[in-house]
Amino acid sequence: MEGHLILSPPQNNQAAQNQLRKEISLKYGNEYYTTLSSGIINNYSADASDPLVRGSIGPAYKIEKKRLVFIGRVMIGAVTVTTNWARARLKGKNTNELINIDWNTDYANNDCFSINPSFTLAYRMNRRISFNIDLDSWFYKADITYDETITNAVPGTTATNKFRYHHFMNDISIGLGIMVVFK
Repeated sequence: MEGHLILSPPQNNQAAQNQLRKEISLKYGNEYYTTLSSGIINNYSADASDPLVRGSIGPAYKIEKKRLVFIGRVMIGAVTVTTNWARARLKGKNTNELINIDWNTDYANNDCFSINPSFTLAYRMNRRISFNIDLDSWFYKADITYDETITNAVPGTTATNKFRYHHFMNDISIGLGIMVVFK
């Protein structure tokens, strides 16, 4: 039996910021001047998101040869996905139309069930030290519901829509390391 707890460092959100700007520009840019704000744009601390937390537990099977060690694992666990709010302020081109669009989720952090198969291949230098390569994969389904609130300031009308982000995700990592045996 083996367990993993991984705390990934905060990620730079430049790609997410650029994607948000691109989507808003494509959808509204011809008819409106746009101003954007969001949790990913207005993060004054370091332009980074919250850290990604992953944890899993499950069986591991080890095969040892004279110089090679093979370790296979199939574990289950959870991945925490951080979501952000966003707001677009739209001013109609050549009109006085003013629209605010807000996107929010009920929870900033969403925990997703995951399956975590992994494989380690190690080469023994001596009986205590080995060099290894790890292949680690996390399969999970992100199921996040966003509320979109559209407020038109001139007539004072409000409309609310729900969007479900329901996608199968796969994160793969490859690592190199040194294993030290203390027995």
